Amino acid sequence: MAKGIFTPTAPKVFSIPASSFFLEELAKGIVAATGAREKPEALADALIFTPNQRAARELALALYRAVGGTLLTPEIRALGDIEEEDGLAAFGPDALDLPPSLSTASRRGALARLIQSWRAHQEDGPLPPSSLLTAADELATLIDQAALVGGVDWKKLDALSTELAPHLAQHWQVSASFLDIVMRGWPKYLKEADAIDAGQRRLAAAEALFTRWAAKPPKHPVIIAGSTGTGHATRRLMQAVLKLPRGIVVFPGVDPDLESWPAVADAPSHPQHAMGETLKWLGLTSQNVHAWPGGEEGGDESRAEISRRRLINEALAPASETRNWNKRLVALAAPRAPQDLVTEALAGLSLVEAEDEAEEALAAALLLRETLESSHQTAALVTPEASLARRVAAILERWGIDIAPSSGTPLQRTAPGAFLLLLARWVRDPGDPVRLLAVLKHEFASIGRSPADLQRIISRLEREALRGPRRHASLDDLAHRLETTEFE
Repeated sequence: MAKGIFTPTAPKVFSIPASSFFLEELAKGIVAATGAREKPEALADALIFTPNQRAARELALALYRAVGGTLLTPEIRALGDIEEEDGLAAFGPDALDLPPSLSTASRRGALARLIQSWRAHQEDGPLPPSSLLTAADELATLIDQAALVGGVDWKKLDALSTELAPHLAQHWQVSASFLDIVMRGWPKYLKEADAIDAGQRRLAAAEALFTRWAAKPPKHPVIIAGSTGTGHATRRLMQAVLKLPRGIVVFPGVDPDLESWPAVADAPSHPQHAMGETLKWLGLTSQNVHAWPGGEEGGDESRAEISRRRLINEALAPASETRNWNKRLVALAAPRAPQDLVTEALAGLSLVEAEDEAEEALAAALLLRETLESSHQTAALVTPEASLARRVAAILERWGIDIAPSSGTPLQRTAPGAFLLLLARWVRDPGDPVRLLAVLKHEFASIGRSPADLQRIISRLEREALRGPRRHASLDDLAHRLETTEFE
């Protein structure tokens, strides 16, 4: 089947099991379908969209490994790239005729100015900088969420607030007035700046691409892989790709055993909810989703993995679908007994009840280290707690194992970031003895002196002027005291 996935009569929607290495299986299937091993140029004109830049880089490496030799790499882009000014360079200079999007910092500053202007007309007066930036971030989040669902008609909110104003409490009226920034102030600012929001630009770019491809469908393969389609722009792009003669969409881990897709689409807490909504929006059902060549059930998945997936499927079923669960479990286990399915599904799983996060991190670190000491084994730590991942990484580092968390390191936890925070605290009161010494003793502070010279200055300053009760109000007072007082 792999040879024919880009033929006009082949399926358009695929899924790779969650138990498989998504990018590796995707690369193998693409290489087999295009014959890239025999023809290194076969993928040169293909276009592949991935959820992010990291996935794009890893897919390029996976394709190289799948070919096992020379390869003309296809165009691999993150889905967000179509919002950039040059994001559609591959489709010609006229692909997008849209204003540039504002950078995050520019938008934050512009929203802050609009909020402060609105605040100037309130009785409470202007907001302090910290509160102002927080309000700007919240307003930006609201704008992004509106773009994510495909745009919001703010005029309806305007009409509703006008209609209900006499019946609303004072704080509700103030809130409605605040949202006037989104309804009028922000669109006016964007028009004057000849700019557009990043989210709106992404949606407009997807619409432009939809129109362009409808008029002139590309003949090369176009693939959207790894996305669940949570954003309206992504779904619109999927819709465009599915209409192309050689366009396909590859979802990550659509559950082949799940029967209650309508209920899942209405249950936001279900792990398959996003894909259920996307399939519903695209007018597809689970019957339209086919197993990726080589990734069919029973292929790379072991019997235990299949049993585990089915058991988790039942455990996470929406509340409306939990009736008769015991009968479904019997059907899933057939011809075995249900208890055999449960035993097989839970084989190899362990439960560690830790007293606190420190013990939890130590247990995870020990398991990772044990895996590294075993040949031909891999391991991954998956956690929603970034602090736990950092704890595990710190423990491994003490053992000489450098495994950085994929989420990155927060700026304030890096040496430059910590120094910047220290400077920010110091400038609030430059004469504070503790903060002044902390800045001067930091490894990044040199003030144009050699380390030995700086150390002598700090020692004398600490001994003669900063020990004991504070006797200066500011840094200038401290400098004046040092100039006019004779010390022993």
